[in-house]
Amino acid sequence: MSDNPEQATSDYGWDFHSKGNYLISMVQQLKAPGRRISLFCDPEAGIGGVTTAKAIGADRVELYTGSYEEGVLRRSRQGRV
Repeated sequence: MSDNPEQATSDYGWDFHSKGNYLISMVQQLKAPGRRISLFCDPEAGIGGVTTAKAIGADRVELYTGSYEEGVLRRSRQGRV
């Protein structure tokens, strides 16, 4: 589920605490037999973020790795990979 209805995919992880009620509602609407719900999480959210995502109803958490990718690309352009 993207973090903005205008986006096809997420470009950062969800803030599970401030968007918790919204996410609970969306997860309940989307969850059906055979469907698994995955939410993007910033790695900095730590175990607390993962625990909150589980409480919201997510079956899995995907870590947003955009900042990692940016670092790899930057080092690659500098010839340091």
